Order: sequence, then C-alpha cells, then structure tokens
Amino acid sequence: VEVINAQKPDVVAITGDFVTNQPEKWEDDLVSALQNLEPREVSVAVLGNHDHWTDGRVIRRVLRRSGIVDVCNAVHTLRRGDEEFHLCGVDDFWERKADLNRVLESLPKTGAAMLLAHEPDFADLSSK
Repeated sequence: VEVINAQKPDVVAITGDFVTNQPEKWEDDLVSALQNLEPREVSVAVLGNHDHWTDGRVIRRVLRRSGIVDVCNAVHTLRRGDEEFHLCGVDDFWERKADLNRVLESLPKTGAAMLLAHEPDFADLSSK
C-alpha cells in the first residue's frame, strides 16, 4: 500500500485473488490495509477464482468496508469536466461468472473505457 500510494495514482485497479484460503481469517487485515489506499479518484476491483473458491461474499464485504468499488460485471464512470472514463470489469471467467454482455449494455457510448479481468486469457475472448 505504501509503494502504491507513493506513486500518487489517480486510480487503483485490483484484479483479484485477494486470498487463497480462509478469507474470514484475513478479512480485518485486508480491510486494514486496503482502506489505506489513497488514489486521487477511486479504487476499483474484480474478484479472482480463488476469491470465489474460498468465499466471494467475504471478499465483497472486504471491498465495501475498504471503500473499494466492485466493478464485477459493472461500470464505474469517472468525470473530469466534459470527459468520461469508464472503469469496467468482468467477474471471474473460470467460475463462469463473467458477463461481458451485461458490461457492454451498461457502458455509455461516449468516453474511453478500460476493462478489468482476473484471467489474462479473457482479453482474447473480449476482443471478438
């Protein structure tokens, strides 16, 4: 967190696998660390396969408690003046939770967009 904050980021994007096992055991430690992220705009995240294999509900609770926006199958829009930048994400592909169509349906027609996904191979699928 200190290394990230030292970069003075506008946005922090986290692409999952917050835990490998026992998310309840690590919940308070995760919140304690993640709530200290200090981006100028926002922190966003998607879940990874290990997050779902352990307990995705706990990880989503960690995100809420930490002030991190969950963009799994969703869009979060940043605005500066008349410009828009859309931070989009898909939920975990391996767990068959990724819903790119849902993201595309809610994506505004104007502005730039960035898609977050846990699995790098999803880039091949999303470009088709």
